[in-house]
Amino acid sequence: MTARKTNGTDLRTSPSLRRRRLGIALRRLREVSGTSRELAGARLECSPSKISRIENGDVGVRRRDLEELLDLYQLTDTEERAKLVDLARESRERGGWWIKYSDLPKAYLRYIEFESVARSIRWFEMSTIPGALQIPEFTESLIRGSDPTFTPEDLSRQLDVRRERQRTLTAPGGPDCAFVLGESAIRYRVGGDGVWRRQLQHLLELADRPNIRIQVLAFDHGAHEAMAGSFQIMHHHKPDPAVVNCEGFAGHFVMDDPVDVERCSQVFDRLSASALSPQLSLRLIAEAVA
Repeated sequence: MTARKTNGTDLRTSPSLRRRRLGIALRRLREVSGTSRELAGARLECSPSKISRIENGDVGVRRRDLEELLDLYQLTDTEERAKLVDLARESRERGGWWIKYSDLPKAYLRYIEFESVARSIRWFEMSTIPGALQIPEFTESLIRGSDPTFTPEDLSRQLDVRRERQRTLTAPGGPDCAFVLGESAIRYRVGGDGVWRRQLQHLLELADRPNIRIQVLAFDHGAHEAMAGSFQIMHHHKPDPAVVNCEGFAGHFVMDDPVDVERCSQVFDRLSASALSPQLSLRLIAEAVA
């Protein structure tokens, strides 16, 4: 597959994913060597919590510190050491289009970075249209209704970010996207009747794209496993890890533990199997617009 690029940047990976991949490797080496985080922290003259942040990919690691850790973990394979050194260097490189929004909350910025380099996205949304599918008027009405403290400048910034995200997802060679929406997501008339109808029409148009599949989980299905909120599963090009983003009042929370990813994948598969087929889902949306 040809890599997607934005402004010359290879969008198959990202600095944050490289840090995560490096952290996974360092955690594995530490555990295999029987070294505690306390001992590793003492070697670098830092706290065990910093070792944890390195292993979680939250912070990078300097080459000198990396070499110290690899010595402590008794890694003698020169080829593997060289790969990890290169990975640490690459994790410090600048990323794609999202770097110009560095003033945004860190968790949200990391989420859109993971989204922008994904090869596939599985997205469940209980009660609203996903941001990647929203028209600007819908986004504006949603933000104003959910957070009245937003300034005009904040709102303009959010609309710019949404446009960039949508451009990435809908560009040629974009990720394979599967959306399962709770029926309430298409029933809430956010922005009034006119905006709501244009938003639903936009969904119908997006569903014509070969990389986008939309399903609706009907009201009459009853209770299900994901009634508490929304989540997105983002698979990346190997060897970068898949991640799950959960979103709520507290913001974005990203998980990359393979057990968590697999559990969420199974939940999504069951939701998709319980939802209306793509054809029946689009018919339901079209009938709502009519």
